[in-house]
Amino acid sequence: MPDLFVVTVAVLFGLLMGSFANVLILRDNRLSTVWTGRSECPHCGRQLGVLDLVPVLSWLVLRGRCRSCRAPISWQYPLVELAMGIMAYLSVSIGYLALGSAWLAGTWFISSFFLLIVTGTDVRTQMLRVEYTLIVGLVAFVGNLLSGFLSWQSMLTGLLVGGGVIAVIAYGWKLATGNLGMGEGDIWLAGALGVLVGWPNVVALFVVAVGAGALVGVPMLLKKGQGKTLPFGPFLILGALISLTSWGDQVLRWYLL
Repeated sequence: MPDLFVVTVAVLFGLLMGSFANVLILRDNRLSTVWTGRSECPHCGRQLGVLDLVPVLSWLVLRGRCRSCRAPISWQYPLVELAMGIMAYLSVSIGYLALGSAWLAGTWFISSFFLLIVTGTDVRTQMLRVEYTLIVGLVAFVGNLLSGFLSWQSMLTGLLVGGGVIAVIAYGWKLATGNLGMGEGDIWLAGALGVLVGWPNVVALFVVAVGAGALVGVPMLLKKGQGKTLPFGPFLILGALISLTSWGDQVLRWYLL
């Protein structure tokens, strides 16, 4: 029963933080309004009440439409809230209940929150906020050390390999073509994720990221033609999450065989 209570509280808090993550994603270019501005319908401008802002449930009850103008409400809202709720569940159930480290659970929870914002803004604008990735790297470094989950040597190697691989690709492509192969934000993100997962998990991170990126990107390019760009940040983040699970171990064993 105590475990169920802890997990339930964590998930509910995660859903609430997912709602706040949506605010940060949608107001990315006007952060000054995050604390002062009221949430409103993007179509009719009506200010939303408490009953309109219950994570996931409000969207379901309203059937994905504004209470006033009946305009459709983006799927982004419940998806981000659910994603943060799931990450809260995994952080607490694995980091705290299974591995016995509140530091590790907190590290994964906070990192997931900022990585979710990075994913949302990258998909919407194809721009990575470097300050969020720096927070992830700092939180991961402190949390991994305090929990004993990773050594500083493992994190340093993960940082150098993560950021280094993307930097070589980006600037190597620039030398060959005159255009930067990948955004500089991807370099910062890969470095921060390297700190989060450490060595050798950063290898599994790249295997998953490249594989998933190819599965999604190649059909998209074939369908839409050249000139289209695909944000790589979400695939790096997906690779990081999987690399911390037993699936990551399987990917690593397969790749190193």
